[in-house]
Amino acid sequence: MNIINDLNNLFERWDSEFYNNNRFSEGDLAFLAVTSKFECQFRDIVACFLHSLYKNDYLVAREWGKRIDLALLDKSNPNNPVVLMEFKAVSSAEYIARFKKQIKKDYYKLKRLGDKIDKYLVLCVNLPASKIEHAYKNAVKYFSSVNNYFDTTSSENDKFEELKRKVDNFIPELSLFKFEKPPILNLGNYYTTTIKIAVFVIGPF
Repeated sequence: MNIINDLNNLFERWDSEFYNNNRFSEGDLAFLAVTSKFECQFRDIVACFLHSLYKNDYLVAREWGKRIDLALLDKSNPNNPVVLMEFKAVSSAEYIARFKKQIKKDYYKLKRLGDKIDKYLVLCVNLPASKIEHAYKNAVKYFSSVNNYFDTTSSENDKFEELKRKVDNFIPELSLFKFEKPPILNLGNYYTTTIKIAVFVIGPF
C-alpha cells in the first residue's frame, strides 16, 4: 500500500474519473465547494476511491473511533488501523491563517495514536478562477473573503506560492508536502465561475 501514489493516481485521473464516468454532473462539485465547506465531500470521494482499490484486503471506515475522518483497517485485524487521515477544507484562501490552530490540533491528535500507523492530513483550499458574481452572494460561503482574494496586483502564481508558504509554516517540524507542487483540481463551474481546489497532503508521519 502506498497512499501517496494512490492519491497521485486519483488526482491525475480526476477529470476522467468524475466527469467522463458521470459520477457527478457538471458543476455539482463546484456547487458543493462554494456553498459550504467541502471537506466531507472530498473525504468521501477519497474514501470511495480507496475502497475500490483495497476492498479485498482492507476495510475503509469513515468517522472511525473517536471521529477520525478516514481509516484503513486490516481485514485480518480490524481493531487496529494501518492508515488514519484527517481532512480540512478552507472556503477562501484569505482565511488560511485562521486554520493553523485547527490543523496543528489534528496533527497532534493523530500523532498520539501510535508510531506504527501511517497518518496523513489533507487540506483543500478553494481557488475560484475569478470573482463570483454579486447575484450569488447569499448562497456563497464567505462571499466577500472569496472575492477579496482577487483584489491584489499579485499574479495567480504569486498568490498560490504565498498560500503554499503559509501552509508550509503551519507545522515546521514536518517536511509537509508529498507533492512538490500541490495538485489543483477542477470542480467545474458555479454559474459563470470556474472553481478549483488546491490539495495539500501532509504525511505520512
